[in-house]
Amino acid sequence: MVARTLEVRSGAPRERDLKDAVQLALDGRLTGLTVEPTELKVDLEGWPNVGTVDLAIAVPDGLPVLVELKWGAGTLYNCAWDATKLALAVGECSASLALMVAGAPASDWSSGALGSELFAESAWNIAAFMERHASGFAKWRREVATHLRDFRPRSAPTCAQARCYRFMISRGRSEWPRSRSTQDGHR
Repeated sequence: MVARTLEVRSGAPRERDLKDAVQLALDGRLTGLTVEPTELKVDLEGWPNVGTVDLAIAVPDGLPVLVELKWGAGTLYNCAWDATKLALAVGECSASLALMVAGAPASDWSSGALGSELFAESAWNIAAFMERHASGFAKWRREVATHLRDFRPRSAPTCAQARCYRFMISRGRSEWPRSRSTQDGHR
């Protein structure tokens, strides 16, 4: 449904279009649950001032489901920030479940672009993960306005397992790989 919604849109889709398409796909299918109309601020002890998540699904009498989105060529490396935030949110019991949805050209997925590995069904050691993505965190530290000198997580689960949603952008059409997943954080 998300792919079809993006295909009928005129012009090149943007991340906002992906958000609208995911929201539309979820609306009406989540019996008893509500997709929050705005981004949700996430307060994490292990990462103060980390910001918001793109979508949140309110769960009555439970923790929300958090959703992060990425779209476009050369953007997958940004998923490291989101994967860390989501794993920490689940690990701190700030979320019951967390999902990442990303759309990028097939070449980004097949070339092993930094961040594409987050969408393979795997588990990572957080120290190795942070080392692999050190250049991204250094870039974000320079770009993100914050009073913190070192804008990295203060803590994170020691292991995270990812299974995330991804699709490839191909000449205005979306091709969905057979990968479907969730992000689980473990302390």
